[in-house]
Amino acid sequence: MSADNSDPQEEGLRHLARLASLVTSAAEAAVRIASVRRRLPPAPTGGLPPASPGSAQPAKGAQKARSAPLTAPRPAPSARTEGAVSRAPAGRAAVLLRRPHEDLYAVHQEALEFYQERVSDSWVPTYLASRRLEVALEQPWSAGYAPAGWTDLTDHLRRRGWSDEVLVASGLSRPARTGRLIDHFRDRLVLPLRVRDDVVGFVGRCAEGADSRTPKYLNSPASAIYDKSATLYAARDPRDVRWWGATPVLVEGPLDAIAVSSCSGDRWAGVALCGTAMSDRHVDALVGPSRRAHPEVVVATDHDHAGQAAAETALRRLAARCGDLHRLELPPGQDPADALRQAGPDGLHALLTSGRKPLLTSVLDARLQRWEGQLQWVDSRVRAARHAAPVIAALPERARSEASRQLAVRLDLLQTTVEAAVEQAGRSVAGGPSLSRQNTVRQGTEEAEPERVSPSRRRGR
Repeated sequence: MSADNSDPQEEGLRHLARLASLVTSAAEAAVRIASVRRRLPPAPTGGLPPASPGSAQPAKGAQKARSAPLTAPRPAPSARTEGAVSRAPAGRAAVLLRRPHEDLYAVHQEALEFYQERVSDSWVPTYLASRRLEVALEQPWSAGYAPAGWTDLTDHLRRRGWSDEVLVASGLSRPARTGRLIDHFRDRLVLPLRVRDDVVGFVGRCAEGADSRTPKYLNSPASAIYDKSATLYAARDPRDVRWWGATPVLVEGPLDAIAVSSCSGDRWAGVALCGTAMSDRHVDALVGPSRRAHPEVVVATDHDHAGQAAAETALRRLAARCGDLHRLELPPGQDPADALRQAGPDGLHALLTSGRKPLLTSVLDARLQRWEGQLQWVDSRVRAARHAAPVIAALPERARSEASRQLAVRLDLLQTTVEAAVEQAGRSVAGGPSLSRQNTVRQGTEEAEPERVSPSRRRGR
């Protein structure tokens, strides 16, 4: 027998892990090399350095300069963000970066300053005032404006000394079909996305009356410092201990987060998902490692189909990590920003204070509402219990018994009947689609919805 008893599959996995580590290191090295090259002084002799791809063409008369040595000094580098890496003296290699991807953090900070300098002459202040959200122009929200020009930001950052490699890696610029770099955000209200105190990306809203093909909201593309599945939009990073005295309110859009936070001082903290489903990494950022950090979370998603699905996902992911989960009972067709515009800060604050109900009750209400008018028959009540059972099955084990009891009382069924449906649903959910998809995906143990036709469909709309 061979002395090597290692499993070939495990050995292969270890090789793959080492390969992935090497690829990641190479990617980081490329960013660092580009940063170092940008910091080196110009060549002492010879003509102008070759133009990088996508760089601007030299102006008229520049050809004469090619025959003479380049003696003009380079412009002094501007100050970057607080704590940014310092430049090395001329003739010496640049110092090592303080953090990986330091340039990506710094270029985002310069982009934010560019956007803020242009906000006063745009449509953004008028739009925010119409929604009672003027506070978005102030710290820490720092709303700005991305000009409508194709390359306004790209040209500005190039003049500041940033290379095309950094602009593309940051997601602030992207190649057009022609091959030249253009701005990712154009003619949009832009809001910075932060992790700790660093700007890692932006979310931009288009102007009112924009072309219907234009997406209402646009996020920065994924980069080495920005991952949409792990980043939340808020005034400050939710992990900041200064926030631990506020109650997080989970909303769907950045303007909703601003509305919630601005109406209540430090009582409520709006936190937005920004167009993506809630993940476990979002939960880690929201509630932290300890349940004591946020004993309560309020879910304030819309009451349409997508909002109900988001509420179910929040229940499934937060139930095991939070002490209390509530749902904000918004007026029909409104989100928190709409409520602020119509009722003002005091009205939204009163709604947050007294317009909440347990999240589990809200989610079950939405599921049982589909059976409204058919619960006078025992068979329909049993089928309704089966349809609601996956919601309870997703709860922590300690909470299932009480939830089953409440559903049994509500449907006038034996608790053992409901518990059997929950147990059967739990076996299916463990290997099936996520709870947020169970509104449209039929499980083998989940009862199908009753056949119903909405009034709008009967009218041919």
